[in-house]
Amino acid sequence: MPGALESDGLALAERLLGRLRSASEQGLAIFEWAGASQVDAKLVMALSSPALVRTLRKYGLTAPSRPGLLRLHDIVYASLSGQQWWTQSNRDLITNKFDDYMSAAALRTDLAFWSAALSLSAKIERLVEGGDCRPAFIYTMLSVWAPSKVRPELLGDPLVDAELLSNGAKQPSPIATMALIETVEKLYLQDKNTSLSHAQQMLDQRFEVFDRLAMAKGLTLKQQSEIQHHKAKALVRLNRVTEALAIFDVVRAGPHPLPETEIQIMRLLKRGDVADQERAADIAKKILTAAGASELVSHSVFFAAVELATWLRRSDLIMPLESLITTMLVEAAELGISQALQTMSSVSRFLSREAPEFLSRLVTAMPAHVIDDLPLPQDRFAWADILFEVSRIAAASAESKRTESLRLFESLPPQSFHSQRHAELLLLMRKPGEAKAMLTLRHDLATGPFAQRLMALAEYQLENFNAALEWIDRAFSNLAPNQSKYLYEFHEHRFDILVSTPGASLVPEMEAAIASCATGKERERLNKRLADYLNSTG
Repeated sequence: MPGALESDGLALAERLLGRLRSASEQGLAIFEWAGASQVDAKLVMALSSPALVRTLRKYGLTAPSRPGLLRLHDIVYASLSGQQWWTQSNRDLITNKFDDYMSAAALRTDLAFWSAALSLSAKIERLVEGGDCRPAFIYTMLSVWAPSKVRPELLGDPLVDAELLSNGAKQPSPIATMALIETVEKLYLQDKNTSLSHAQQMLDQRFEVFDRLAMAKGLTLKQQSEIQHHKAKALVRLNRVTEALAIFDVVRAGPHPLPETEIQIMRLLKRGDVADQERAADIAKKILTAAGASELVSHSVFFAAVELATWLRRSDLIMPLESLITTMLVEAAELGISQALQTMSSVSRFLSREAPEFLSRLVTAMPAHVIDDLPLPQDRFAWADILFEVSRIAAASAESKRTESLRLFESLPPQSFHSQRHAELLLLMRKPGEAKAMLTLRHDLATGPFAQRLMALAEYQLENFNAALEWIDRAFSNLAPNQSKYLYEFHEHRFDILVSTPGASLVPEMEAAIASCATGKERERLNKRLADYLNSTG
């Protein structure tokens, strides 16, 4: 009871801590400065020393925590504020070391930057609120902000800041240009919460940032590539795709190509024709092969390549890397990096059909504490989506997984894709009335093939077969050529509806589904469905 008991008028915890001052003060100073009881372990070591971390553990001042974090016992942390050990000059020294650490970590491909940023997000925001607007702090704060949490009042005017960097007497540091580029990025995403047109209008007004920044003195080749890369990314958002691709190609072929540029090209190509999709697959293969060979590939680039490979239904690229994919997803998710769960969500839609055993092992590998608390809407959606897909292959636990998935979907703010998946889950749970009510409210119901496909399924479950057929026919008419990978699902749904339509010709519909389905387990399943149907009609 060291927090409750007294010793000569002093709390026992403070007396015990005082006896350890000479050994522990420097290590404890990091937690006092951070204003947090747990901090990224590598950061604590960098700001103090590994020996001091060992000392804190040796004297029993730490408590168990998530991997990668060093946590003080609550009573120890509560006692820090009662000590007269801390001076502002010492705090300033730690702040300076922290600035150096984050400026360097942001340039690496490992997770050191993210681990430190996520564990000290509140401290960083307090530093900026207090007027300490060093580029490393701005960049770190922006990196961990969800779009809905962006606070423009803490950011400068990007156009003014770009002019200052451009006209400065010395070359801007890498972290300075990164912070300015990230400011434009996050302001766009926040503006998008209002509307896409508003976000595009504001981005168009800020677009000159990239040209002003490119005029700065002494830029490294990497900085030049990063500026052009983000200029092209902005052009994509302004629907100037041809111009964007031209710049991406220049960066890719230039003296300092960026993996992120290949990702952007890949994402643009994936919705093109067969030749474009093959080019996109080649880029993904290159990235995944490099990662598999232990070359330095950042988690974000790796995850993007994995998502693209599953979107293209390329099992040959995914299956050999199961162990690496699992390791990197779990590693990032344990640190609270949202992209990990979002990638897992996207991948699970492919794995549930083509590699269910892989999906089961992946979900089992995810530590329980990762999903015990999901404060961000995008993380709740991701886990809801994962549970939805796992329920397709979960047998006895399918119902409980769907119930939990539904609970998470119901906690989400309205978004188009969220409601689409929510409605799809309701249909899987045989709740067509609720699904139909949700779909009726969608703004894209008149033209959106996926909403129309789900409406067809809802009417089918309600036994309104003529209405179901009308909806699936509308969905077919609105499906774009670059969405052809979904064609087999539409044909299969029409097959199901036609089963209940007297005199309908069913075999051609299932044959069309098979012909439009990529080689794999889904095509095998469709072939079996057709064989079973032919046998039943003998």
